[in-house]
Amino acid sequence: MDLPTNEVRGLRTEIVTGRELPSRDESELLLSEYVRPDVYLSENGLEETADAVRHYLDTGWSTGCLPNLWFNAVAYETDLAGALANVSPPLLRFAIRARVDASERARVLKFTSDRHARKLLRPFFDREYYRDRYRDVVGQRMDPLLHYMRIGWREGRDPSAWFSTRFYRQAYRDVRDAQVNPLLHYAVFGQGEGRRTNALGAETIQTPELPSKEDWERIFRRNAPHHRLDVVVPVYRGYRDTLACIYSVLTSANRTDFNLIVVNDASPEPELAEALRELAGRGLFDLIENEQNEGFVRSVTKGMLSNPDNDIVLLNSDAVVSGNWIDRLRYHAKSGRAVATVTPFSNNATICSYPLANSNNSYRLEIASSELDKLCKQTNRGKSIRIPVGVGFCMWINRDAIDRVGLFDTENFARGYGEEVDFCMRCVKAGLHNLQALDVFVQHTGEVSFQKTAIANRRAGERAVDLKHPEFQGRVRRFVDVDPSREAREALDWSRFARHFRGRCAVFVLHDMGGGIETNARDLADALSRQGIDVLALRIVRESIATVRFEQYSVAREIFCPNIGELSVLQGEQQILDILKALKPKFVHVHSVARMHIRAVDRLFAVLRNCGANLYYTWHDYTPFCPRNSFVDAEGQYCNEEVGERCVSCIRQRPAVSEAGGDPARWRRVFERFLGSVHTQILPNPDVASRAELLPRTGQLRVRPHPETGRAMVRFTEPPHDRTPIRIATVGAIGPHKGSDVLMALARDARLRSLPIEYLVIGYTDYRGQGPVAETGEYGSDGGAILRLMEYRPHFALLPSICPETYGYALSLALQVGLPPIVFDIGALAQRLTSIGAGIVLPYEYSVDTQKINDHILQLDIAETWSKMTGTATRGDTVSISDYYGLQDDDTDAPDGAGGARRVRKRHRLQAT
Repeated sequence: MDLPTNEVRGLRTEIVTGRELPSRDESELLLSEYVRPDVYLSENGLEETADAVRHYLDTGWSTGCLPNLWFNAVAYETDLAGALANVSPPLLRFAIRARVDASERARVLKFTSDRHARKLLRPFFDREYYRDRYRDVVGQRMDPLLHYMRIGWREGRDPSAWFSTRFYRQAYRDVRDAQVNPLLHYAVFGQGEGRRTNALGAETIQTPELPSKEDWERIFRRNAPHHRLDVVVPVYRGYRDTLACIYSVLTSANRTDFNLIVVNDASPEPELAEALRELAGRGLFDLIENEQNEGFVRSVTKGMLSNPDNDIVLLNSDAVVSGNWIDRLRYHAKSGRAVATVTPFSNNATICSYPLANSNNSYRLEIASSELDKLCKQTNRGKSIRIPVGVGFCMWINRDAIDRVGLFDTENFARGYGEEVDFCMRCVKAGLHNLQALDVFVQHTGEVSFQKTAIANRRAGERAVDLKHPEFQGRVRRFVDVDPSREAREALDWSRFARHFRGRCAVFVLHDMGGGIETNARDLADALSRQGIDVLALRIVRESIATVRFEQYSVAREIFCPNIGELSVLQGEQQILDILKALKPKFVHVHSVARMHIRAVDRLFAVLRNCGANLYYTWHDYTPFCPRNSFVDAEGQYCNEEVGERCVSCIRQRPAVSEAGGDPARWRRVFERFLGSVHTQILPNPDVASRAELLPRTGQLRVRPHPETGRAMVRFTEPPHDRTPIRIATVGAIGPHKGSDVLMALARDARLRSLPIEYLVIGYTDYRGQGPVAETGEYGSDGGAILRLMEYRPHFALLPSICPETYGYALSLALQVGLPPIVFDIGALAQRLTSIGAGIVLPYEYSVDTQKINDHILQLDIAETWSKMTGTATRGDTVSISDYYGLQDDDTDAPDGAGGARRVRKRHRLQAT
């Protein structure tokens, strides 16, 4: 359950059941987190010496005083519709609800007024960035901040370079579900909670360290009298960037001879000009100095004319190169007579950008640019694609192309921006090609020399290009739509992915349907991450029968790999195997392959058997026996686990299952073969073990209750005071196997016989609200379910599963909050209750005679049943994650602060309820 970071200690649990009002001290503690003294005193015209919390609690809330800039008491109270109505003021009611369900903190922002939202957002909103990036806003003549508040965030627009609206919504479900402005949530709550604003973090790409005096002294100019290449670096501003660029060029390891030409366009930085003269005087490069500022294009042209027969590499002074970058560019430049230009990958190179194309990837990746260049070389060796135009930050230009179409246009593009587009378009019209070298990466900061005039110069350049080449925009748009470099970017992402996680990760195989399997996987992944083991998920894509994707499930540092897509098990079997072998996981834990086609399951199992890692399998359901997973037939009835013709007939009656592999004998053979190869089969309950042993096996069966790390902050200590009607809650997603038909029949019987029994589903059923039982809808987290239990205040929790469950997280929730469960005598639910002597276990035959269930409930001694719940929340086995998996000590290393690894001596322990 998600909880606020700054918990209020010592609060009585009875407060949050809605039975009692909080005490004065408890109320002040709860409100202190949300009443902003500076806002409260200034907005409400109070003395600076006044105690804001006490004043608000005494009189402020009832006279309409504003506790902060985001809480709208009137709208919030109206929306609650009476929930916890005995708790006042409304902000106190919110504080109680937010302690139980942290998602309430996002939902409350729906009611924030526009006037106050603008005040909250203003410090985080970059007007110039928004205007420059979204030109249509300027045309609408609307204030940029107001546009973002009303329209922009809903369209996924970003309020600044460091805040990604789409990322924040995708990363944080509470924000997404509440449908609130992500930046508003960050301003009010997210910043204090340490939430991330983009996929990469806050660290921007930085120029390498400034070369020292000793570094320069170690460089000796190579004698290259017959060189045929000039590297031209135009310079205006940027002392640190420029010297780092020049140093990287001179120290890169290339076989190709070249001459470095630096053109100083009358730099306004005396320190930079002096450093260039001193280095040039030592013979490290040729220096051309303009007496007055002539502009980027004329400066470049001077360098290009220094040796009229030489090829050119145009390199911006804020670029950093590495390795044999020139050799690789030359390979592509000389790959055909029709090549005009070659451009490498870069973080900031429009259509040649990586990891996101057409973006300024200004945030730092987990890998240095020199290492990324090495990966480029290894991953995409010798590969190139045609592109509409080159990008001038780093562009090889063959002299033949210059001879055919001429130099840069110094008249229309005097200040820079667009000159390389014009040149490349002229080359295309002359029958030449522009290439992107997919095996070279060059770091580019962007607009260092001309940052103060960058926006104006860029717009002027765009207008000039449109006038000369009106077809250019269409060519680029088509190129972007086709995205020919996607495959190379994806390959580079996979290389980074494997490099980062290799040898220190575990892989979980999961479906995409949530539920108890997801809860168990999250708990295990969090425990493993605390011991230095990152967890990756090989996720079966929902609604797919043969497609998977890799996810960074629980990792110490998430790496940004936006080009990694889905993989077909049937067509990409070898690629999945190659990725797993490259990752070298400590182990692979198969949680579920539900809904996959049996051919895909067989192929996936073959991949896992050959990946070289120890395999684990948890019996979350009975998929190894039953393609339906649950022993429930097409009519929604328990099949008594019969095999034979009835099983075949059952599968044929459900086309979706039949298409996923309707032959039960074949199905079981696939699982028998796989389970025979796993290291350990994990059984959540002894009842599961009695069934799992029916399959032939090797390896070991190990009974391990699911470790549960959460503890409910609410516990009902006594039953509701009112005896009638008897309120019964069923929690979760309730389908036929979970007893939805039984539940509806119970409610129908109670209504027809006018019994004092009331049923409610906290969650949803396959009846989708069309049955006689009310459904609250999806509740998101355990906290959401508990909040609804607080408001409904039931006498019992009914878990009417008609098939043998393997564990039951809904049962765990009921035990944690002290609510007596009612189950049928089948599977793990009954076994768990019997073992602790609590709750009600009904004879299984009652599942087909719902009148007996209602009659039994009416005869229950509620007080006695509740008395047996004492202590049920804390019972269970304590296990360590190392013991759970049988890991050796050297398998549990955690990263230290310096990026290395240290041995974890203290085992993190989990509670298995």
